[in-house]
Amino acid sequence: FEQALSINQKYLQSSSSGCILCCNNIAAVYDRLGNLPQATVFYERAKQGLTSPRLPKDERSLVARRRRSELLKHVSQKLERMPRSEEPKVGQGVDATSLRALLRSAWREAQAQVESEAWVEALRTLEYVLMLAKRVDSSGVQGLRSVGETLGQLGLVHSKLGDAQQAFTHLESAIELLQQLPAEDNATAASKCLFDERLEELRALRDEV
Repeated sequence: FEQALSINQKYLQSSSSGCILCCNNIAAVYDRLGNLPQATVFYERAKQGLTSPRLPKDERSLVARRRRSELLKHVSQKLERMPRSEEPKVGQGVDATSLRALLRSAWREAQAQVESEAWVEALRTLEYVLMLAKRVDSSGVQGLRSVGETLGQLGLVHSKLGDAQQAFTHLESAIELLQQLPAEDNATAASKCLFDERLEELRALRDEV
């Protein structure tokens, strides 16, 4: 599906049925695999194509418009059912261990997207990570660190996307939160140095915004 999407994007508009159906099919695969952040990304891309005012010339007939309308309804329903709209709750079918595993997986995916400069995808994944981080031991030191680091990455991504206000807000929150973390008695000099460097890095990025 991804290969077909790559080919279609070279020759077709992003609002064409060929591209939209590829995005929908890729999203469905990710959905079945449990990779909800990526499923959401491709459902959103399909929705953007379906709601675009620029219709391909061969898709302006009444029948074609009806098909697009039905597909838009399907995609919208899928997006509404994505868990990112409802926080998974421990004790209601989702245990803490599963949440932590999902958090680690989503964080790795977000880091890979940042490294590849896929900023829009990284933004969606990090928003999902933040929601999970707030649910997993958010009152503990490790939980607070996770939230702080996620806010820092969100600040970076918003900065890359040109949203200075959101970038500044997230970076300020990250710095404030990380500064409140207690010093660990068994922390090595190297780890403390790395932590201080991370704070300085966040401050420098904030000042650049």
